[in-house]
Amino acid sequence: MNLPPVVLRGAVMDLAARYEEEGNGLEDAIDGVLGRMPGMRKRYERPERGRDRLCRSGSVSLDGDGLSCVEACGEDPSKLVWRHEGSEEGESPEIHYGMIASADRPMKDARVRDKLATENDILCFETSAAGLMNYFPCLVVRGISDYSDSHDCSEWQGYAAMAAAAYGKDLLCRIPASRVEAEKKLGDTLSGVDVNVGRILDRQHDQDREIILKWLAPTEGLDFSSKQNEYKNLRKHRTGEWFLKTTEFQTWMRNENQTMFCPGIPGAGKTLMTSRVVDHLEKHYKDANIAYVYCSFGLQDQTPEGLVGSIVRQLARKQFPFPKAVQDLYDQHKDTNSRPGLKALLETLNSIIHSNSRTFIIIDALDECQNHKRCCDSFLSAILAAQAKTRLNLFATSRPQGVETRFRESIVREIVSTEHDLTAYLDNKISSWEKTHEADLSSLRATIKTEIIKAADGMFLLAVLDMNALQSLETKGEVRDALRNPSRRENRLHEAYGQTMERIQSQEESPKRLAMWTLAWVLHARRPLSAVELRYALALNAELTEAEYENYLPNIRRVLSLCAGLVRLDEMSKTIDFVHKSTRDYFEATKNIWFLDAKLEIPRVCAAYLSFGAFRSGCCQTDDDFEERLRTHPFYTYAANYWGHHARESAIMCPEVIKFLECETAVQASTQALLAIKHHSRSPQYSQKFSREMTGLHLAAYFGVEGAIKHLLQKGIAVDAKDAEGHTPLSYAQRNGHVSVAHILLALEKAEPNDEDRSS
Repeated sequence: MNLPPVVLRGAVMDLAARYEEEGNGLEDAIDGVLGRMPGMRKRYERPERGRDRLCRSGSVSLDGDGLSCVEACGEDPSKLVWRHEGSEEGESPEIHYGMIASADRPMKDARVRDKLATENDILCFETSAAGLMNYFPCLVVRGISDYSDSHDCSEWQGYAAMAAAAYGKDLLCRIPASRVEAEKKLGDTLSGVDVNVGRILDRQHDQDREIILKWLAPTEGLDFSSKQNEYKNLRKHRTGEWFLKTTEFQTWMRNENQTMFCPGIPGAGKTLMTSRVVDHLEKHYKDANIAYVYCSFGLQDQTPEGLVGSIVRQLARKQFPFPKAVQDLYDQHKDTNSRPGLKALLETLNSIIHSNSRTFIIIDALDECQNHKRCCDSFLSAILAAQAKTRLNLFATSRPQGVETRFRESIVREIVSTEHDLTAYLDNKISSWEKTHEADLSSLRATIKTEIIKAADGMFLLAVLDMNALQSLETKGEVRDALRNPSRRENRLHEAYGQTMERIQSQEESPKRLAMWTLAWVLHARRPLSAVELRYALALNAELTEAEYENYLPNIRRVLSLCAGLVRLDEMSKTIDFVHKSTRDYFEATKNIWFLDAKLEIPRVCAAYLSFGAFRSGCCQTDDDFEERLRTHPFYTYAANYWGHHARESAIMCPEVIKFLECETAVQASTQALLAIKHHSRSPQYSQKFSREMTGLHLAAYFGVEGAIKHLLQKGIAVDAKDAEGHTPLSYAQRNGHVSVAHILLALEKAEPNDEDRSS
């Protein structure tokens, strides 16, 4: 910030020297004014000394906002900071000199206050001069009226203002009129301030825009810019140029209201071609609206609403002024923290597109948009409806089966891996291989390219897998032998995956076990696991105590390397998934070969984790405690939400599941993690909004775990027990569609099918 003018700084120093010799006399000045104007005394006189209370930082709660110190903290002396009251001579307001922090909102957090004050030597915090001091040379004089925490100290504001005014009067009296005349005129300064204020407003508008844009697509799975950059880096120079020159693509690009559908076999390179199309359009149509979507199997946030919201976000970001339709949509929902529906998003999208001459929407892997019921159909219908009203251009890729019937009237061009593209890729990989291994592969380069291109049969992914397989070999002889291998099964893709699995199986026992369980978890997980969750799941496979298992958490990069390229870490979402949907298809078809124990082991691991001593204290009593539990136990959310699904699919009921269900407090803690959902940032006490008093039988019925139901009934667990909301095990089984469990419970005399809970 700008320093105060020299004349003001000099006056401050003179006044400080006088005060040191004579005292500041501010109390007398204030009393004199109040004596002449008694009507002001009630508002501006000094409050009683007992009203000056400073609470310890750790004792101040944000829940006290708007309350007085006594109302918020009570009379507990342990919460207060003791201070010496001083003598009569020291009762005049004290003058402090130093840094005043200026902001656009009051400081209400005592911990943040202390941190900033310590780090920056700050005297106090104020808002009146926010943004001004950077551009307008001035001196700020403030009367301190509160302790910058959540307590209400409004009774001190009048006295603080009076003290500041008294000091300001003294200060002005120290400045000769001639010195004032010599200073720069206010009008000259304000002309410069106008420009700077404009810059401040521009920055504020940019911040407001970003808040709205983030709201439109709030999760990482809906931000596709990182995906575009990733695929752009994977492409090799000049790959995909053949496609951009085709008649079909040129016709689609040059004419409005066109749809182009590009099917391709798994691994053909559709995604890389999509990224090439995006780059080409952004280069040649700089003024056009361009938005793109990379669908990904298993990402729960890729709903029709989420995907359309992402498109609206991308288009709105490029428009100036900011689209009114987007601002209006946000204003309709911000106060209620609600989300717009598909219809409202579509209307907003149409409004944005109408304001621009050309709009291109690019969608990759429509077949992977299957995370919710009819997700693909709803999303595609929304975009086609927008096209019918706005004349946008739509480009989409997919596997051949599934959505091609929606594109019968469209321009169609199959995406295949051309020999030119494969050659460019292989040349780059071989050159990199030679540098890394310090090997001369010139004698094998032509053979490697010929054999891999032949085997790939138009599938880019096969070439990648074959090349990865060769790069794991140590000698030219091994490379030559691998290239001469004539065995080819009819399903080339499964063969490549099978050979990769053979390599994994050939590893030492420890890395092999780690790789196999990684693949098993990625395949069987009910949602994509985060990298942290996977590490805990893998550590828990060992027969370890609660105190020991953290010593066995594997390095995630090492885990990925052991899986021979079959799984990858999504850098944006930080989740682990198969490298391609075709990889998942392969393991779905062969899981009974590779993962015989997974259906028993996974529920065992989840139940064992839920039985840890850390959770036997029961449910947490505050949001902070609950969130701290989730933070310090990264696998807890997944285990609580999905153990039952895994147990239901297991033919054998493991003892760990029974042990967990028989522990009342562990069940209550798990129920909280299962049912307490934070819908938005302002959800106070959300962690307490779940059905309490659920028994193990309730929870087993909720998930439909027949084996556990039978065991608990044999133990004498009450079949007609009700939780705090009046739900019985039977009502949970009925609600979640577990018919066989409902039949088991109905066969018992005490099970009442017509019981009503509170909601009834």
